[in-house]
Amino acid sequence: MQQTLKVLSCLLDYPQTIEAGVVDEMAAILAQAAGLGDLQAPLQDFLLFWGNADRLDLQALYGSSFERGRQCALYLYEHRYGDSRERGPAMVDLEERYRAGGLQRLGVELPDYLPCYLEYCALLPLAQGQAALVEIIDVLRLLQQGLQRRQSPFGIVVQALLRLADAREVLGGEDLARDDDAAAIDQAWAEVPVDFSSTAWEACHQAAAGQPAVSALRASGGSPS
Repeated sequence: MQQTLKVLSCLLDYPQTIEAGVVDEMAAILAQAAGLGDLQAPLQDFLLFWGNADRLDLQALYGSSFERGRQCALYLYEHRYGDSRERGPAMVDLEERYRAGGLQRLGVELPDYLPCYLEYCALLPLAQGQAALVEIIDVLRLLQQGLQRRQSPFGIVVQALLRLADAREVLGGEDLARDDDAAAIDQAWAEVPVDFSSTAWEACHQAAAGQPAVSALRASGGSPS
């Protein structure tokens, strides 16, 4: 499962330029992933789309999926704590967990950025990694619901995370109003706009240095799971 989480982390990170061959290696990891079941085929289709899409078009789709309104924010504690004072201490605790788990974060993203958290889960032993994934099922469900309402193709990635966390059913949940229209956005982000454009999986962006991302990932240890 660990290698699979690294691939899903990359798919949820801000789209960057990738080198030829990276998508094939990511596809090989997903093809051997246990537990995806009937999500295997649509996830592979999305990966092919993700790999072949024009980067500017994909970045625009990413922005419309995750950066308009809070329902689909990729920051875990945005959903759990909002602007409450609990968010700060929770961030500190999460950073400590990352250090204890061996995650060396790069870039400027906050600790609760979902791709960062998935990187952390991928570093843990299998049972602990799955338990850490289960901890955020509430946020994953909210995120999936929001992406479904927006008809975003990124939704299949979150469905895969729910499946790996052993959340077998796609829950409809409360029928919330969309929050990505102009009025809702103005209200939600009136005080602090958030920039989501950074990195979580370093290997995804090693293409610029001529090293296929998943080759680097495999070299670091572990077989596809």
